[in-house]
Amino acid sequence: AADRSEALSLATSPDGVRFTKTLPNPFLSPGPRYTRDFRDPHVFRDGRTGLFHLLVSSVLRDGGRGCLAHFTSRDLQAWKEEEPFHVEGPGGALECSEHFGWRGWYYLLFNGSYRMSRAPLGPWEKPPFDRFDGPLFAVPKTAAYKDDRRIVTAWLADRGWGGRAVFREVVQNADGTLGTRFLPEMAPAAGEPVSLSSSAGGDAAPIASRTARAGAPAVLDEMPRNLLVTLRAAPGAGVAAYGLRFRLAADGSCRELRLLPAARGVRIAGGPAIGAVDGLDRPLRIEAVLWGDILDVCIDGRRTLIGIAPDLPGRGLGFFAEGGEVSFDDIAVRPLSGPEPR
Repeated sequence: AADRSEALSLATSPDGVRFTKTLPNPFLSPGPRYTRDFRDPHVFRDGRTGLFHLLVSSVLRDGGRGCLAHFTSRDLQAWKEEEPFHVEGPGGALECSEHFGWRGWYYLLFNGSYRMSRAPLGPWEKPPFDRFDGPLFAVPKTAAYKDDRRIVTAWLADRGWGGRAVFREVVQNADGTLGTRFLPEMAPAAGEPVSLSSSAGGDAAPIASRTARAGAPAVLDEMPRNLLVTLRAAPGAGVAAYGLRFRLAADGSCRELRLLPAARGVRIAGGPAIGAVDGLDRPLRIEAVLWGDILDVCIDGRRTLIGIAPDLPGRGLGFFAEGGEVSFDDIAVRPLSGPEPR
C-alpha cells in the first residue's frame, strides 16, 4: 500500500516569488515513534545555546496521545530527533504550534490553547483558563509589536474552516497567565455618542447611568443597529448574574451577555463562554461592539469574548441583574460607520 504519511518539505526563494525545492525532498518524515500525522512545523531558537528547535504536530503510536515531535539543529539543515517536546492526552495531533518568550515567561501554543513555563523548554503548566478567547477564536497566532506589546490574531470559526480575521492585544497578568483586550489601533470607526433615553421609570431625559434590580431591568430604546457601547458596571452584594441585552425587542427576544460572579464566567447566552474571569463581583469596565452579525466584548481591558448575534428586529439595549442590584454608569453608545463585516 502507498505510504500516506505526512512529511515536511522545504523550498527557498531569493525574492519571495520564485521558489526552488531543496533536496532531499521531503527532508523529514515521521519515524516509527509517530503516526502518519506530521505537519504544522514551527521553528524557534534557544537564545542560551543557539540551538534551533523544530516542533511538528503529531500523535504517538504508543497510546495515541497528541504530541509535538521535537528535532534540533545547528544549521537548519541537519536535524536530530529528540524526545517529544510536549505530550497531551488522546484526541489527535497538537496542531498549529507556536513558541515564544515574553516578559520573563515562555509560552507554547497548540490547538487554540496555551501552556506556560519559566524555562524555554518547559516543563509546561496549564493555566486555569488556557484559551485567549472563546471557542470561536480559532487557531490563534501571535507576533511581537511595538513597545514590548504582543498581538494575537485568529479567525472567527462560525462558517466552517477559515473565516473572518479577529485581532487582539495580549495582556500578561502578574502570575504569567494571559488575557486579551481590544487593539486600539484597529478600533472600528464610531460616531459621537447618541442621546440616550429610557423606557424604564418614566424618565425620557438624556441619561448616563441606570440601575438594574432583580425583576426590574432597564432599557434604552431606539439604539443604532451597529454600535459601540462603553460603560462601568458596579454589582452589589449577592448578585448572581448581570449584563446587557442587545437588539432587545418588546417580546423579549435579544442577544444576551451574562456575567456570572460566583462562577467567574462570562457567556453570550446560547453561544460561547469564557471562564476564570476574576473580579466580576467588583466595579469593572465593559466595552461591546455589535456590528452586523458579530458581538465582540471586552471585560475590564483584560478578557475578551466574541460571538455571533442573530439579525433580530429589536433596537433596545437592556440592562439586567439577578439576585441583587447593579449600577451601570458612564454609559456611552456610539454608532458604527462603514460596511458590516461579511
